[in-house]
Amino acid sequence: MVKVTGILDKSLSRGKAEVNLSTFAVLFSEMVRYAQNRSETVTDIHDKLASYGKQVGYRMFDIITLREKGYKRETKLLGILMFIKSTVWKNLFGKEADKLERSNDDQCTYLLIEKDPMVNTFISVPKDKGVLNCAAFVAGIVEAILESASFTCKVTAHWHSGTAYVIQFDESLPTMNAFTLSMSFFLLSTVFSLELKNSTSSGYENVEGEDTLFELLIDKVRDYYWKLHYLKVARERLIWRLVDLLNRTEKDVDISKEDRHFNVTYEAIRNILEDQSRTLSNVQKVLGETIPKIDHAMQYFYYCISLSSKFSQKSDVEFKPKIIETVPKDLHKYLFPGIPVPSTSSSSQIPLQLPCLTDRTITDHFRKVSQRQIEAYHELLIKASQVDLEEAQRALNKIDTKKSWVFRSGWTRYSFDGIVTEVDYPKEDFLFFDVEVCVTEGNLPTLAIALATDAWYGWCSQRLVEGAEIPMRPTQENLIPLGDTSRERVVIGHNVGYDRARCREPYDKKPGKIRFMDTMSMSIPMFGMADHQQTIYEKNDIELPPEMEWLDAWKLHDHFFFDPNRNSRTLAKKEKRASFVKDSIEDIRNDFQALMTYCAYDNVMCAQIYFKLWPEFQTRFPHPATLAGMLNMGNAYLPINQNWPMFYDMNTKICEEKKKLSARAIVSSARESLDSGITADDVWLWMHSWDLNRKTGYPEWYCKLFKNRTNMAHRLEELTSDDIVLKSAVIPCIFGLVYGPYPMMRMRNHGWGYLVPTKSAETSNEILLKLPDAQNKDLFLDFPLKKFVEEVQKNRFMYGEIPLDESKGLAVDQLGLVRFYQLAHPSGEGNVGDPLTKHYAKDLEANVIRPTRFLEEFKVVLDSLQATRFWTSYSDRFRQEVAIWSEDSGEKTEQEFGAIAPAIVPAGTVSRRSVHKLWVTLTNQFENSMIGSGIKSMVQAPPGYRLVGADVDSQEQWLAALFGDACEEKSLPIAERVVGKTAFSNMMLGGSKSDGTDLHSVVAKQLSISRGNAKTLNYARLYGSGEKHACRHLMLVGAMKEEDAIHTAHELFRITKGEEGKWKKLKKEAVGLLDKYVEEKVGNLHLLSVDGEYYLPDYSNRLGRSTQNFEEWLMRSLAQSGLIDESFNNEKLFETFVPRLYEDFIKTRSFYYGGYESSTFNFLEMAAETQKLKTPVLDCQLADSLAHLPVETPRALSYQRKYKRSVMNWTVQSSAVDFLHLLLVSMEWLCKEYAIDARFVISIHDEVRYLCSECEAPRVGLALMLSNMFVRAFISEKVGIPQLPLSVAFFSQVDCDTVLRKEIDSACSNPDGSSIPKGVAWDIDDLLRLTGGSLKKSC
Repeated sequence: MVKVTGILDKSLSRGKAEVNLSTFAVLFSEMVRYAQNRSETVTDIHDKLASYGKQVGYRMFDIITLREKGYKRETKLLGILMFIKSTVWKNLFGKEADKLERSNDDQCTYLLIEKDPMVNTFISVPKDKGVLNCAAFVAGIVEAILESASFTCKVTAHWHSGTAYVIQFDESLPTMNAFTLSMSFFLLSTVFSLELKNSTSSGYENVEGEDTLFELLIDKVRDYYWKLHYLKVARERLIWRLVDLLNRTEKDVDISKEDRHFNVTYEAIRNILEDQSRTLSNVQKVLGETIPKIDHAMQYFYYCISLSSKFSQKSDVEFKPKIIETVPKDLHKYLFPGIPVPSTSSSSQIPLQLPCLTDRTITDHFRKVSQRQIEAYHELLIKASQVDLEEAQRALNKIDTKKSWVFRSGWTRYSFDGIVTEVDYPKEDFLFFDVEVCVTEGNLPTLAIALATDAWYGWCSQRLVEGAEIPMRPTQENLIPLGDTSRERVVIGHNVGYDRARCREPYDKKPGKIRFMDTMSMSIPMFGMADHQQTIYEKNDIELPPEMEWLDAWKLHDHFFFDPNRNSRTLAKKEKRASFVKDSIEDIRNDFQALMTYCAYDNVMCAQIYFKLWPEFQTRFPHPATLAGMLNMGNAYLPINQNWPMFYDMNTKICEEKKKLSARAIVSSARESLDSGITADDVWLWMHSWDLNRKTGYPEWYCKLFKNRTNMAHRLEELTSDDIVLKSAVIPCIFGLVYGPYPMMRMRNHGWGYLVPTKSAETSNEILLKLPDAQNKDLFLDFPLKKFVEEVQKNRFMYGEIPLDESKGLAVDQLGLVRFYQLAHPSGEGNVGDPLTKHYAKDLEANVIRPTRFLEEFKVVLDSLQATRFWTSYSDRFRQEVAIWSEDSGEKTEQEFGAIAPAIVPAGTVSRRSVHKLWVTLTNQFENSMIGSGIKSMVQAPPGYRLVGADVDSQEQWLAALFGDACEEKSLPIAERVVGKTAFSNMMLGGSKSDGTDLHSVVAKQLSISRGNAKTLNYARLYGSGEKHACRHLMLVGAMKEEDAIHTAHELFRITKGEEGKWKKLKKEAVGLLDKYVEEKVGNLHLLSVDGEYYLPDYSNRLGRSTQNFEEWLMRSLAQSGLIDESFNNEKLFETFVPRLYEDFIKTRSFYYGGYESSTFNFLEMAAETQKLKTPVLDCQLADSLAHLPVETPRALSYQRKYKRSVMNWTVQSSAVDFLHLLLVSMEWLCKEYAIDARFVISIHDEVRYLCSECEAPRVGLALMLSNMFVRAFISEKVGIPQLPLSVAFFSQVDCDTVLRKEIDSACSNPDGSSIPKGVAWDIDDLLRLTGGSLKKSC
């Protein structure tokens, strides 16, 4: 018989590349078309192309491995990746891939980059499918090859530097260095038992180190394993293919024509099958009994991986804690005298010359230091609360009756006994103070009123009295003098920061001792409301749902919420207040007497408010550091120079140019709409008036685009932004905006949203539908239903679907064919007035909101919106800052120097955070073209000076984690408590981004999401967001399908927050029984320690069986003890003894368990239930608006549930404010103690900055480092864990810079284009070297 030679008998040589590129392109385009026709979204197209590529990858892997590697497979991660980058790519595309990179954020993610993938050569992606990348086909090939090599992963194709194939490996992928020597010996014996080598010399004699030995052994085992695995898989695939050919042969199919690659006969197929069977049998015979051993070795191999993992993947989350190193022995004894040095104390030496504390303990030290700092001010504030207001009002009535306010520039004193004197400034040590400004004239003060113990004061500007010119560069001479700054004095006012900014003394180069006490900052933390409560406060009973029956009681409970509009005198004089806003300086002159009296009565009101606030303030904020911190916070000072006004002029000009281009793009699109035949049945413009204007002949909607209709005929190049209504509701309709696949619409009483067809609409024969007019509820317009449905279907196909909460859809027609969904308002409640604002920038950038027509013009509009939105919001705030210039500016140099005393509200929220409409709300400078975002960098130190400061590292995270530790360890003796006990705390203190052990990295790995997404979700969860928010974020930002997002969000909360279950509280005397139970090792016991108490799982809890086991053990022990009567059966034993174990056998409470953050959330939940909640740090009390209502209040529990998240946030955020106040107290103490010439500049949430000479900068930096250490030690001791982790004892870095910016290396430039040099960052070692470890002056 003649042997027939087929392709399977031929050599596997490379052969020639015979596929023509054009031919391939045609075939591939058909494949793409095939995938597109069977897909609804871009994601579906990607998935289908990837699945096609996988089929190629599975086949190519075997043949390339055999051809290029001779059966030898890569067993290491980097090896297989390089194999794909080089060998596979050359086989597929005739060249290597361009680049292979590892992700910085995720160690399990790699990027294979190809600038110009061959598969995309002739692919033109439509603009509406901008994210489509047909290289998903190649991603499928790569994924299949990696899977065939047993490297579990997910590969996707993205546009990045061309195309990046993002390879996300399974986090359980083996890591060789993680195993022990014992595992090496186990594998060694397995390898030797293979009997493939009879020689005793294994080649391992000279290997050094257990990790290296282990790697060699693993390679050996895997090599054998993969040989066997390869033969099995190859034979399986070959058999299926040959059986197919055999069937076709038996059917007399002409194989030579049907499949030239398999030109074989029936006998040849039989021969091949027999050869393969013999080959496999021979291999199995050689390996013999060793195959099960290899399989067993591999199973144990992966089992050990799971054991060595930092954090187990089990359903009950576990983690392997790190030992948290605490400060060295000498520092521990210094900070916590009398507390034993923990075994975790660092052996390193920190050569610090430590200042002498003012008391034995750190807590007593801070109380004494802050008490000294406020002592004089405190006495003055007490005296201010004792002013005789009745006498002051009698004196004021006399002045008002006689119209005897003196119209003279400068200060005039009006004593209560009627003596009027011209003075330079008030001499008293405390004043109630109020300043008024003629707003139409600028920012400088016009007149002022002050009230002292026995006199009124009035001040008038030269501009008001003498008609002086408004200065272009105002100096201190244009401000109100307060006088002597060498002694402690207090100025009290409502929003007194506004008044302070118009006084001379805050602008002095050397800071004085005058402090400003803000009654608004006293009131808001006690009686103010959170932002989201404002709208609820205005609701009336008619609007209330049943669950809000508590509202009336809440309004009464918040008993001192002060609204100036309620005051009868203020109402009578309300028009006087408006005079300063809208009237000219001449009008104010003419009404001088009445306006001065109005200001004086405002001052009386301020004093009345203060009288009621002061005793309450002392009760609710008992620690002197709170008052000291508030006085310091309001003492901000920002140095500026000539770049400040230049910055405003430059950005205003650029912004106007951008807006002009946007206006022209809008008009161009509107005109094209009319020219292209768009009519009243347009899916978007149907809601606007198409009535023709008789004068212009244009539809009314087009006319309303223009502020002045005479400009409608102007050529495009003649139009400016002033000609167009840039906030017109017709603009989104011109561009056909959609939200996901759904056309957007503005609806009366509901604002902007989007229309969604019901299933009935998609099958309806209706062409038009009557929908209500957006402006007139009684008017109904024709809505193009059929066009609308077609548009939605087209968009769904092209863009995909978005998640819909059907319960939020509003029916807008009687037939139920269309539903309206409101856009989510950024504040959580209310209607959206414009979908093109900054609040929806992320949706626009992510193409969630996008145009369907005039795409190029919309790009111009969007670019303008994005580039100008910052400056549009902040330009007025910038202009309203009072910039005061030095009188000698520009005399010797061209430079000008000045300062701003910003009107900081020291405690402007219920959590006592500082507030300022510009400085505290500013974001950091954007790297893109966001106009004006570099405002911060215009705060620039004078020559020879530096801005020195630091950001508190993970401030709120550290506090929350510490509270969790303290909550869990409170039941332990102080000597047994340790830092980092809980998983959250341990990861926060000991975790690292670099090795993937910080919380964000751990969560990212466990959920297979990016670290950035994990970080966002972790912070959101800490501040109270739930699973729904996480799910939405994962869908919109993480591009997950809804089902995957729901699962991932649930897993996120399970592994972090934990599971919620019912627990019962043990009596303290029953704790000894637990110890006995554990000693006898009867069984597992699940126990929670919360705030010094022990809890066991309730029977309803998933862990309830462990409680039953403990109780059964107790009953057995009692029955066997002989101490009780034999008549006691089990039931009687249970009824008699078990309930006595618990504080209340029936009562249970919910706790979280099993998650990284469970202890922290248990603490916060417990805190939220406290009747009079106080911060754990300085004992500051919660505002009334969030405090518990009286128990008899209807639906009180509903109220508590509604605001529980806000209360939990308050606990952490208000504690962070305590941290900041303590930091400022410590800095003031050190600067005074060591004569450090440093001036407080500003504090923005977790960052603080000081101004000092360049020579003093290292000392200021070291003082900051020590202050951080003191504050963290204080808080640690206060919550009951007197240990300080070394990782947080000092700031990670102190910044020394010439400008104010978040990062010292952020790119910043001056208005003239010159770059601002980078600053310097110092860690503790740098500062020890620069200062010698001492705060003593050296220069």
